[in-house]
This record gives sequence, structure tokens and C-alpha cells, in this order.
Amino acid sequence: STALGFAICMPCWAVQRAVTISKNTVLNIANKAVDYTGATETVGSSENINVDIALREKDSINLLATIIHRREKNRKGRTIRKPRHVEIGLTLSYERPDAFDSDGVAIECSPICEAGSDAPVNPIVDRQDSNAQFDVFTGKTLIAREQMLQSLRTIRDYYDNDPVGPTSTSANEAPPVKHVLAIYGVNLPTEIGSVYRPNERVEQSGHVRQHMTRDRQATFASPGFHEIVDGFIMENSKTPQICSDGTAVIRSGDGTVPYFSLQQPKAWRNDCDVSVEELEGVAHREILADKRFHKIFLNFVTID
Repeated sequence: STALGFAICMPCWAVQRAVTISKNTVLNIANKAVDYTGATETVGSSENINVDIALREKDSINLLATIIHRREKNRKGRTIRKPRHVEIGLTLSYERPDAFDSDGVAIECSPICEAGSDAPVNPIVDRQDSNAQFDVFTGKTLIAREQMLQSLRTIRDYYDNDPVGPTSTSANEAPPVKHVLAIYGVNLPTEIGSVYRPNERVEQSGHVRQHMTRDRQATFASPGFHEIVDGFIMENSKTPQICSDGTAVIRSGDGTVPYFSLQQPKAWRNDCDVSVEELEGVAHREILADKRFHKIFLNFVTID
């Protein structure tokens, strides 16, 4: 029986030994391949998946992707007949990025372009998207969503921490002089804000696109004292303004600087002698070549 048992078990032992050797050989080859090519390798991919909607914060959509084995494509990347594939479900969601330093501390700085109490309240609509919803946010929010963190650090370190106080003291107090002459142009269409919407795709061809883009189809729901041009909110010569000295006027800026900033010297009249000259229709840079500007300036600095 011993000889018979040996005769029966001998083939089993040989097969087991051969399998063990083969398995170890395959593992060694696989390990060497991993060492050579890296620990990860793409074995399959899907075709381009088009997402035709823009995800808002906390929104999500479900997608179905077909993963095709890499060997079922020819050298040009084209799918050959009867490929082996598997379908997987994907959930795509969006979470707003926050502005944090590398140590996890939030970057706190001025709100930047914060809407004031006199900001346009006329509802905004999109001419091509009736479901679009708009809300007010600051320039800081826009910069943070684009992850331009160095810009926020610069504002915090060199603007907010400026001992002169550009957001407080130097913005409101009169300069230490006796006389001030302010000359500026007025009543040109001037940007005072912008309308943005999320990009439908934030990454394309390996390059990250900006998260927000101007909504060129935005407009006010009804006519008012402002208008939206190509995504820019503009004041014009029919826009009511409340000046820093409390007076009410109908004005707009010089095409670059909004009127509210131009007329700031009016707030200094209790501390020094302030003269204000507003030149109709003169643009921000062109004022230096305007004869009216030259005449006013020369008269001011000339001693009789």
C-alpha cells in the first residue's frame, strides 16, 4: 500500500511543486514590473464624459461611465471591436474651497469691493438661463474661490496691517494741508461691479480653468439707473448718488473710477479748504491733455 500510495501522491506533489514555482515566478516578475513602471498603472479608461450643467455648492449628479480595458484599444487610442468593459457609477459633487494657509489657519483680510447700502437692488436675470439665481458676494469671496491665496495674503500683510490705515484713518481723515483742489471727469459709463457664474467645466486638457467667469448674458430684470454690459454693472449719467458731504446728485464716474470714490474730498471740507471741479465727459487718463484741466490747475497755482 505504501508503494501504491507513493505512486498516487507523486503526481500531486509534482503538480503542487510546479504551481508553487510558477506562482513565485509570476510574483517576482510582477514585483520587478512594479519597480520598473511604478506602483500604479492605468489599465483602463473611459471616453470623455461631458457634464452639461454647472454644479453649485452642495449639488451632486450621478453619472455612468464605461471603463474600457487598455489592451482593447489600438496604438492610436481608438477602440477596437468587442472590447472588454465594465460600467461604474460616479457621483460628481462640488464643495467650495476655503482660503486657508498651509498651516490650516484661515486667511482673514478686508472684504474687498463690498457692496454698500446704495448698491443696485434691481433683480438680475440671465437671458439664456431662466433658472439662474444670483446673490451678492465680495471680491474676497471671488478671490478665495479662485484659490488666489497669495493675493489674500498680500492684502492682509501690506494693506490691512498698514499703520497709516488705508481702510480707516487715511481713507476718512483730511490730508495735513490747508488747500485741496480736486479735478476729475464725470458722467461716463463706469464699472462699479460684475456679474459672475460658475464655469461648467473647471478642468480641461490638463489645465485648470478659472472657477468663475463673467456672465455676459446677465441683465437687470427691469430698467433702472444702472445697466449691465457684457457682465459689468455700470453707473451712468442718470445714476443717483449720495456724496460724502450728504448732498444728492445725478452723476457717474470718469470711465475708470466710480463717482463715489472721485468725490471723497468733499468729506474734508470741515478740516481744510476744498475746491472741486467736475469736467463733463472727460476720461480718467485723457484729463491730463484736456485744456479745461490745464486752465483750472494754472489758475489755482498762480499767485496774482
